[in-house]
Amino acid sequence: MDYEVYAHVALPGIPEVLTYGVPPELRENLVVGHLVEVPLRNKRERGVVVGLQAEHPSVEGIKAIFGIPDPEISVDEKLLELARWTSEYYLTPLGDVFRAFLPPKTLAGEKIMIRFRSDPERPLRGDRQRELLEFLRRRGRRWITLRGIEKELGRDYRDQVSALRRLGAIEVRVRAGRSAEKELSSIPGVDLSLPEVPTREQRAAMNRVIPFIEKGAFRPFLLHGVTGSGKTALYLWLVERALARGRGAIVLVPEIGLTPQIASVFIKRFGDNVVLYHSSFPPEERLWAWKALKRGERRVVIGPRSALFLPVRDPGIIVVDEEHDPSYKQHESAPFYSARDVAIMRGKIEGIPVVLGSATPSLESYFNARKGKYVLLELKKRIRGYRMPDVDVVDMREESSSSIISIRLAESMRRTLRKGGKVILFLNRRGFSPVLHCPDCGYVPKCPHCSVSLVYHRKERKLVCHLCGHTEDAPSLCPRCGSQRIKPLGFGTERVEEEVRRLFPEESYLRMDLDTTRRKGAVDRFYRRFLKGKEKIMIGTQMVTKGFDFPEVELVGVLNADVGLGLPDFRAEERTFQILTQVTGRIRKGGRCLIQTYSPEAPSVVFAVKGDYPSFYERELESRKEFRYPPFYRLAFVEIRSRDAGRAGEIASRLHGEMLKIRDELRLTLDIEGPLIPPVEKVRGYFRRRLLLRSSRPLEIQNLLKKMEMPRRGDIRITVDVDPLDFL
Repeated sequence: MDYEVYAHVALPGIPEVLTYGVPPELRENLVVGHLVEVPLRNKRERGVVVGLQAEHPSVEGIKAIFGIPDPEISVDEKLLELARWTSEYYLTPLGDVFRAFLPPKTLAGEKIMIRFRSDPERPLRGDRQRELLEFLRRRGRRWITLRGIEKELGRDYRDQVSALRRLGAIEVRVRAGRSAEKELSSIPGVDLSLPEVPTREQRAAMNRVIPFIEKGAFRPFLLHGVTGSGKTALYLWLVERALARGRGAIVLVPEIGLTPQIASVFIKRFGDNVVLYHSSFPPEERLWAWKALKRGERRVVIGPRSALFLPVRDPGIIVVDEEHDPSYKQHESAPFYSARDVAIMRGKIEGIPVVLGSATPSLESYFNARKGKYVLLELKKRIRGYRMPDVDVVDMREESSSSIISIRLAESMRRTLRKGGKVILFLNRRGFSPVLHCPDCGYVPKCPHCSVSLVYHRKERKLVCHLCGHTEDAPSLCPRCGSQRIKPLGFGTERVEEEVRRLFPEESYLRMDLDTTRRKGAVDRFYRRFLKGKEKIMIGTQMVTKGFDFPEVELVGVLNADVGLGLPDFRAEERTFQILTQVTGRIRKGGRCLIQTYSPEAPSVVFAVKGDYPSFYERELESRKEFRYPPFYRLAFVEIRSRDAGRAGEIASRLHGEMLKIRDELRLTLDIEGPLIPPVEKVRGYFRRRLLLRSSRPLEIQNLLKKMEMPRRGDIRITVDVDPLDFL
């Protein structure tokens, strides 16, 4: 059947854009960007219209679009451009990219509703078409679901529904999910006061950004401000300026649950203009937030990386707080995008300024600022009332105590607690101990699905895999040799908790890690309790380094600064420097930070103690250039996974050969290394092999991989990660 208009539809899980006919009743309303429901392989799937044409396509057997589930859900022109760029750069089918741009579950089928429209001009074919049309005619203008028709008439009429729709005899719609408003309030008992008057540094930074808000022009800024320098206040004033111009704002944070204060500050200042967006909210609340932003009922969105793709009406500024944080990189499913980098591209498309903020900028961002690609803004001083702490190193090689809390740190804790101050003990590891170990035979329990050791959790007496979640009972005897001497080796937050109870039995404390904060709202509750409660000691992992402001904290103890330094990752030093600097920044009004380490000479430790980011940057940059890493080279991983290690290696070798051939044909200069076995070879039952692509020229990697045909059969899984952060 011929149609007057044809639509190109991008569907999740389908590499190519497919063409469908536009039925008569949809011609006037259907536009590019609409969410539609279409037939595919005897099912109904949802996708986004990315193009319309009047000419008849060259392909035959074109089917018709089934309906528009919710006319309000659509992707506007600028977001369509961003989706196309994301698809091209991260080498992900456009239909999969749209998952990030639409409310949750909108790409999943909902209830299909049908009703009589008019008698068709052409004759019907077959008794079943006539039977269905007569049934619907008797119902008049009342809607009925497909399931309702099957219940009434006793059989499946899907094919007949499609045929009658093409003839214009019936109307079809898809019932959209209901939305529910999310009530927001500032956090009670939290000091939300910010300075009303900017400092000289803040004013200078604002004056660089405001002209681009006023005239609506793109410019990327890197705000390098020491901890406590007033970056949040600066964000607030810039967003306020955008709102005064009748525009919106997007404020990205690494994790909304880990930054309660920034949300509270914005809610207090802007009230009902603010909406939070986060995956922990129910789908109906996120659908409401999505629609409220699209209608312009809410103008400011605060959230993690997923908030970047929301349809904020006429945005005037994008802020990326803690831009260095690795959680801005999507790693669960394709596209494996960096929200920081995509934020820059959205700002360019929208024609608005983008402010990246951090006390410890990523080397890539600082490099861009030094080269003039970004405008560098600096806040070198803390705001009034905030003072930098004294930072010292405890060389654990000289420690005589067997405790995981050194004598010097324990003494400092006692003095601080006697004065009424509070203490944070930081360890970037959860659980009681990294592993159980048998000294007689060397046995260490391993995950049966991943090539990593199981972590010992003493409270539950369980061994847990922190990659796939596999759990088993901890043995009391060595499973290999039967020895009774199997015991924990190393320590985690649970072990620190036990040591705090032993050394400070009279003090109350909190332990904040992924194991204790799994329930919804747990992070906020812990934050409030430590801020205003009787607890004087906080034991925490990386959670406590992100965005928390505890005025009464006078001492921070870093229990093992060496965690992460030995990882096979070229960013290990950078991440250690960032974590140490950030956790030191939790002390706002003077105090002390003690860093326990077995590597006091490590550059990340030395420069973190001095608070000397520029010197660390210069040293690290030399290493990156020498070993051909970012920001001088672009990287990408092609990862091949299979339940059979040999099969994974075989496919990887074949792809490597094909890539070399295409590289030579295209006369590209990039290197292709591998197949490589990752440090963690097996994850969730799949063996992994990698090919590392390295190029000093933009888009060379994309140009090569676009020519590749990746095998998709059996248990083979192939993913492409452009600009990877995970080297394990």
